[in-house]
Amino acid sequence: MTKIVFVTQVVDPSDPNLGATRAKIAALARRVDEVVVLCDRGSTDALPGNCRLRTFGAPRRSSRAYRFLTGIAAELRERPLAVIAHMIPLYVVAAAPLVRPRRVPLLLWYSHWRAHLVLRAAVAACTGVITVDERSFPLRSPNQSSSTIPPAFAANRLRARDARESFSRKPGNVRSPQFHQPDTR
Repeated sequence: MTKIVFVTQVVDPSDPNLGATRAKIAALARRVDEVVVLCDRGSTDALPGNCRLRTFGAPRRSSRAYRFLTGIAAELRERPLAVIAHMIPLYVVAAAPLVRPRRVPLLLWYSHWRAHLVLRAAVAACTGVITVDERSFPLRSPNQSSSTIPPAFAANRLRARDARESFSRKPGNVRSPQFHQPDTR
């Protein structure tokens, strides 16, 4: 069984900032057997049938951190294809000590102009970075490639076999999964 763990802030189609995240999760769900969504808050009504929602929201930061880490640890018992942290580099930094020793690819999905210390730490800790355009990721280094994921998230064309191969990268590389291009002839 193929499974991806997708970590994000909110799963709510009506959210003005993160409403589009649901479509990204749905695109992933069409390509794997199960997507486990780990988020601060969300609704299962917004997810496809092969998605499972785990929330880590809590009134205190320490409680949120504990629930986040126990959620990640529980989902690593059955080895996922990858863990994808959506737009929050701190998720990568927190999850890396659990995910990386198990040799599970840990990917940061990030698209923002601002570089900061937590982002630098996340890039060092993750297996790869997914971004929509080379210009939408602020860090550059000789170790990073400029491969990107096409706009509108091309997971509709992602095959599980290709994902396994693409997600197995050296830490700190900006990579995109390899995509199957449909025959348009």
